[in-house]
Amino acid sequence: MAESGLDAETVAERVTAPVAKGSNPQFKQRRTASALAFESPQDALRQAERDNIRRAGLFFVPLCIGAILVVHFFIEGHPIWQRVYIAALASVLVLQPWVLYLARDPSSYTERRLLVPWVCLALVVAVNQLYWGPFSGGTVVSVLALAVVGPSFSLRLGMIAYLAAAAAHAIGAGLILAGYPDTGVIRGDHLGFGAQLVVSLLVQAILLMAFIFARTGRHSAEKRVTEVYAAVRVIAQREAVLAEARDDLRRALGEGREGLFTGQVLGNYQLGTVLGRGAMGEVYVGTHTETGSEAAIKVLRRSLLAEPDLVMRFVREIETTASIEDRHIVKVLEVGISEAPIPYIAMERLSGESLADMLRRKPRLPLRQLVELVEQVSSGIRVAHACDVVHRDLKPQNLFLTEHEGGSRTWKVLDFGISKLVGQGDELSEDRLVGTPQYMSPEQARGDEVDERADVYGLAAVAYRALTGHPPFARGELHAVVHDVIYSMPIEPNHLADIPEAVEVVLRVGLAKRAQDRFRSIEAFARAIENAARDRLPAALYQQAQELNQERPWAQIRSI
Repeated sequence: MAESGLDAETVAERVTAPVAKGSNPQFKQRRTASALAFESPQDALRQAERDNIRRAGLFFVPLCIGAILVVHFFIEGHPIWQRVYIAALASVLVLQPWVLYLARDPSSYTERRLLVPWVCLALVVAVNQLYWGPFSGGTVVSVLALAVVGPSFSLRLGMIAYLAAAAAHAIGAGLILAGYPDTGVIRGDHLGFGAQLVVSLLVQAILLMAFIFARTGRHSAEKRVTEVYAAVRVIAQREAVLAEARDDLRRALGEGREGLFTGQVLGNYQLGTVLGRGAMGEVYVGTHTETGSEAAIKVLRRSLLAEPDLVMRFVREIETTASIEDRHIVKVLEVGISEAPIPYIAMERLSGESLADMLRRKPRLPLRQLVELVEQVSSGIRVAHACDVVHRDLKPQNLFLTEHEGGSRTWKVLDFGISKLVGQGDELSEDRLVGTPQYMSPEQARGDEVDERADVYGLAAVAYRALTGHPPFARGELHAVVHDVIYSMPIEPNHLADIPEAVEVVLRVGLAKRAQDRFRSIEAFARAIENAARDRLPAALYQQAQELNQERPWAQIRSI
């Protein structure tokens, strides 16, 4: 049985409070201010309710024991109702440990498991009315019970207590008004018929108001907590966008400046200034020593040369990229592995900008442009999948819009640095989290085996970012982001931007937590996005999205 009065401010503190280290075996790191302790306002309210129940146990046990002793030794009531009343109070004592046990575990604190204790409480409320009498102060106990149970997460459980109290009082008072003797401890025989009728109606009104106030208090607390939750989520998403911009800025540091290998010759190319820096490599402007044509030369960063597994991963990127030929994948001009002084890959120098650059200038893409992006990127990824290669790091920084003479533009996929061959292990990434957390699939975040559907998730996450202006998950400590990728859904897209329902359906399926629930291929995802833009989605896809959302709904926020 929970304490009455869920305090909105107290519960709001729970929403924004960080999870204590060690409180969750699946998430042992403390979250930052940009992450939320609960996945929804309802979770926060239920946690507060469970805490109240544990505290209420210290109150109910001595109260019931005291009531049993007083009724048994000091107050003479109707013999039958006295025994029934004592038995009802004893049942509360028996069930109280069970309720406290349920309150310890969120998965156990369900309506079905609480049904028996709540029915028992309702019977105690009803018997209390009949034992003390419908015109006695025993009605106060009913009001107290409604204040306790009324704000419960379950409207049904609250209704049980209210109906039991209202029905017991109506039956007891109705029988007395009909001429039957009053058997209560405190009788209303001295009252006339009219006074008894007025008191009965007044008690019914009080019980109804107590229940309504309890439910409206719950609704008000949920509304206020939701507003706090919404504000924190929006701030966290904005922090994530700023973090993306800072990452892009760090990658661009040194652009146009001389680097460690400036002036050196690798293969047929002389290295010039730095084009950009990434986590593993540096990209230089390369000039062909004979033709004078320019290329982009990627070499491994000097600080990583002493780590054999990273050197091998870079070599694998060279081999993988060179083996895939498609107009939507950056073209490889030359590679140097065994004979070169340092591993390098010479690629076509692209003119244009990455999706990250575009979204930094304008936070959202129009749906028409998004459809074009998905269609072209999926075309290149489909060729990689045909070669049994999974990219595993699709993100805005790795999608580049090239500009050609005549004004035509083509999307190209970059950076196969963490790609893998389907069916092969990833011994090069042991004890390392490979990929960008905000865009990686749940199975990749768990370290499980991945297939083509990991890229379906990645491209769906990119589409979510491009359409809503926000990455799927807030930027924070690594473990916090990985926890959200595995267990949480992003904010519902329509809460962040005006997105057609059909497109939201496609994103829901594409971002499914289980790989088997997503589109079977990157091509199927692209075709679904195109059909959604034309509002031609099949009914089966709507049904699939609805079932997924019932099992694990989008995160909900309201306008503030």
